[in-house]
Amino acid sequence: MAMDIGYPLFVGQGLADQLVKPGMQRNWVAARCAAGQEMEYREYQGLDHMPLVQDDSPLIRDLVAWANDRLQGREPVDTCA
Repeated sequence: MAMDIGYPLFVGQGLADQLVKPGMQRNWVAARCAAGQEMEYREYQGLDHMPLVQDDSPLIRDLVAWANDRLQGREPVDTCA
């Protein structure tokens, strides 16, 4: 199992994803959280693998806002806690 990578992560999962199944992602997230990784995990209803990362996906808005918050020095939300 990989160790904590030392900086917070943002992980998004499309709940209609046929490539990376939501249950697989939840298991990975749970394992990373148990290992001490700081992470914000979000799920997106109705989005499959590629639509999740298209320009009009809510993930893009959330990810840009999350990155801007880190650049502004704001503390991340840790959904592992």
